[in-house]
Amino acid sequence: MSLEIFAGPKTQNLRTPSVIFRELERRFGRGCFHIDVAADAENALCPHYFSAERSALDPNHRWSLEDALLRPGEAGWRLVSSISAFGNPPFGNVHPFVTRAVAARDRYEVEVAVLLVPARVDKSWWHFARKHGRIHEIEGRVAYIDPETNKPLESPFEASAVLVFDQPLRWV
Repeated sequence: MSLEIFAGPKTQNLRTPSVIFRELERRFGRGCFHIDVAADAENALCPHYFSAERSALDPNHRWSLEDALLRPGEAGWRLVSSISAFGNPPFGNVHPFVTRAVAARDRYEVEVAVLLVPARVDKSWWHFARKHGRIHEIEGRVAYIDPETNKPLESPFEASAVLVFDQPLRWV
């Protein structure tokens, strides 16, 4: 007899549920996110996005409207004084997105970077995020959207959290 244990998603491109994204927009401002840093043309939640092919992790790409791809059918943003980024990175590759979000914030590429991640308190990136930003744990488990069926997962597999890396207040 074989015992198969499900230890997480079989795919790395689970979609963000609209209820989660709407809550983040409520908190940070409707339409405030300009760039989705971990997406593709089908699941990008922002007008501009980075994909696996044009990676937000590439050191040659700034988290800017000029370097990001434009979602099909979008006019895009023209004049924006500050950029806000959102990302639901692949759960098997969270660490580089966390370090890149902090770097983008520190280099003033973005005013705020928000990442939806698994709540893995035993990982080094979790402690790095706690040191350099804020962590908002989500009560209950997020039913991510299966990209093949476009339906929520029946059994959410682990807790999730929202990481926020924003600019500090500047006192004159």
